Amino acid sequence: MKYLSILAGATASVFLLAGQTATLAQQQTPAEQNNPTVTPEQNTSIEVNDEEIQSFASAFKVVQTIQDESRQKMVEAIEEQGLTIKEYNELLRQQQQPESSDSEASNVSEEKQEQFQQADAQIEQIEQDAQADIEAAITDEGLQIERFQEIWIAVRQDPELQQQVKNYLEN
Repeated sequence: MKYLSILAGATASVFLLAGQTATLAQQQTPAEQNNPTVTPEQNTSIEVNDEEIQSFASAFKVVQTIQDESRQKMVEAIEEQGLTIKEYNELLRQQQQPESSDSEASNVSEEKQEQFQQADAQIEQIEQDAQADIEAAITDEGLQIERFQEIWIAVRQDPELQQQVKNYLEN
């Protein structure tokens, strides 16, 4: 899976949210899965103690750094192949939506397609490495991946918890 938004300057949560959706879908009851108005986030009410907030904030800092470095590596991989970010994103869009861009795809040279494929392979490896580094950073702070994701959802919902995390991040 490619992260167009990473290349366009996405938020620090991109990598985390990729794994979050599958985990949350597994946790939903059949009634929740069949009711599109009920989202997993609406059902999340968890207790987070100070130690977990501190661990979360520390891991979050490291995760942000890993993501920033990964985005830069992705840009470099694309540019090393002789493509611009715009060209890469357009070729990626064409690949993901082949039926809507058949005429556009036929206008792309074999050289550009080869450059895209090489950049794409490098980006895939960068993503895999980043995901492994992110998971290691989280567990190094004493949190399980699932718990980190639960706290992440709670932080996004709870302004008071957001402020607590922000306080740890600023110190």
